[in-house]
Amino acid sequence: MGASQSSNSGYYENKLGYYPNFNSRPVEDQDYKIVEQRHLGKILDGEFSDLFEDEDVEYIWIYCSSIRNEEGAKIGAITLGVVAGTATILSFVPGVNLIAIPVAAGTAVGAGVSGGTIPFLNHQFVMIKTKKWLYVLAKGGSGCVCFRGTHSLKQHLLDTQKQYAEASGLKTDPTPHVWKEDKGKGRLFELFQWMKKENAIDKKYNWAGENCKHFAQPIFNLFARVERV
Repeated sequence: MGASQSSNSGYYENKLGYYPNFNSRPVEDQDYKIVEQRHLGKILDGEFSDLFEDEDVEYIWIYCSSIRNEEGAKIGAITLGVVAGTATILSFVPGVNLIAIPVAAGTAVGAGVSGGTIPFLNHQFVMIKTKKWLYVLAKGGSGCVCFRGTHSLKQHLLDTQKQYAEASGLKTDPTPHVWKEDKGKGRLFELFQWMKKENAIDKKYNWAGENCKHFAQPIFNLFARVERV
């Protein structure tokens, strides 16, 4: 596993940036570890017990932030496939497979240029609560991240996700809202088992097929008592 280092670029393509002792300092001043796919087996074998604790999962949330401004409009136009006579299945809409036509893309562009939110584009991330810690996990254009902090740092962890989204090239609403939540089941190391099985860290991010929703939803279903689509 990569040595502890101070965060600067926030870029972890095909890696997981892991912040095991997150505190109230700015994210760029936090120490973190680089986790690669090959490290997951060692985590599961207990080689990094000072960094990873296999606790019961007590609660889980998916948070959602709308994407704003020109960046969201550009993404909307690209992802919607603005080609005459074509329509695209949008797999990143929460709980919906939306058939979008070029008119919808034009609406997205207009909303973005005017400074509004793009209603069907959003950034999603997961928060997991154990007896001792809160974990926040997200995937973006700059890779995957996991922040671990105490329960008292919940709001700071949520605020930090906006910084991470912006580091990935997204401008989002300042306050994320809960999209899904449930009492938890299972143990935290099931997360790393899933990551290992699905090759989750190595999967390259893309808007249409491997985005934040494709990362957040399976984690939620892994630990939620009632699985949801």
